[in-house]
Amino acid sequence: MLSYSEKYQSVYSEDWKDLDSLPKDTGGEHRAVPGTEYPAAKNGFYIYLPSGYETSPVKYPALVFLHGSGEAGNSTWDRENLTKVCKNGPPRMIEAGEWDPPVPFIVISPQSMPVYPWWNGIDKTLEALAGDYPIDTTRIYATGLSLGGTAIWETMRLSGDSSKLIAAAVPVCGTPWEYDKKPKDYIGNVRHYPVWAFHGMHDTVVDPGTPQKAVAAINKTDPPFPFRFTLFTGLSHSCWEEVYTSQFKTPTDPDWDFFDSDIYSWMLHYRRIEK
Repeated sequence: MLSYSEKYQSVYSEDWKDLDSLPKDTGGEHRAVPGTEYPAAKNGFYIYLPSGYETSPVKYPALVFLHGSGEAGNSTWDRENLTKVCKNGPPRMIEAGEWDPPVPFIVISPQSMPVYPWWNGIDKTLEALAGDYPIDTTRIYATGLSLGGTAIWETMRLSGDSSKLIAAAVPVCGTPWEYDKKPKDYIGNVRHYPVWAFHGMHDTVVDPGTPQKAVAAINKTDPPFPFRFTLFTGLSHSCWEEVYTSQFKTPTDPDWDFFDSDIYSWMLHYRRIEK
C-alpha cells in the first residue's frame, strides 16, 4: 500500500507569476454562508470571491484563514454570530477595502466551534468548496492567529504528510501544543510542510518559547523546506496586523528570520502535488 508520503508533496517554483493571467480584482464579493446553507461546513464561513472569477480561464489560489478564540461560535443557531469571523486578519481587510495581495485569492474564513476540535472537518469543507468554485487544489494555503494559529499547527500534526490540501502554512501567535509531550513524533508529522511562523516576543497569552523550540528542532532534521520563524521584538500577542498587512518596519529579533517578504508571495511559491 502506498504511503501518502509517496503520493503528495509540496514543491517550490516561480511559476506562481503565471497567475498574472487571472482577471484583475476590482472588488469582489465577501459572502457569508451560514452552516444551515452549507452542510459541509456546519458552523458556517465567509468566502471572498474576486471579481471576474466566474469567467476566469485560470483557477484561483485559495487562502484559508482561522480566527482567534473570541470569534468562535455557531451560525446554525445565530446567523449574526458569523460576522465575528471578520474581526481580524484577511476577512477584516476585505471588509475594510484593504485587501490587496499580489494576485487574486479566493479567501475562505470558516467559523470554529467554541470547544475542541474547533474546525472539525475543515478538509471536507475545502474539498466541497473546490468542487463549487474555481479553486486550484494545488494552491490551498492555511493561516490563522492565536487559537487559529494553534489549529494550523494541530492540523499539520494530525495530518502528517497525508494532507493533499495544504501547500504552505503561516501560523501567527499560535503554538504546537503537543510538541512538549512527544517531540520526536510531533516533528515527524509536521516537518513535511513549508511553514513560516510569527510571534510577538512579549506575548503573555501564548508563550513564544514552544514554537521557537519546535522550529529549531525541526530544522535540525533537515526538512524538505527549512521552517521560518519571525519574532517581533516590540510586540505582544496581537502581532497579526503586522503580518497580514506586511508592515516590514516593525523590528524583529535578528536571531530569527527577518520579515522580508509579504506572506502571500511567500506562500505562492509552493504547490501541493501528487508525485
